[in-house]
Amino acid sequence: MSQPTSGNNSQRKIWIGTGLAAVAVAVAGVYVWDTPSTDGVSGTIVPAQRYRAPQGTEVFRVEIERAHTGAMQAVYEARVALETAQGATR
Repeated sequence: MSQPTSGNNSQRKIWIGTGLAAVAVAVAGVYVWDTPSTDGVSGTIVPAQRYRAPQGTEVFRVEIERAHTGAMQAVYEARVALETAQGATR
């Protein structure tokens, strides 16, 4: 009594086959219509140039040069002020 009839079994196989065919068509469609076009592609692929930050010694050297330049500017301004003051007292 609980045995499936041959009509139900063949109908079940048809539905399974139809489902598998639909999945196959969907997968093929994604592969065919979702690939990027190669119209805008030209040239060769090369490795990217990586950013190289200045190393510690170079940063230190730049800071020393800035400090030296600032100190020299201060010495020059002090000398000009001193000479101006001395010229005014003469």
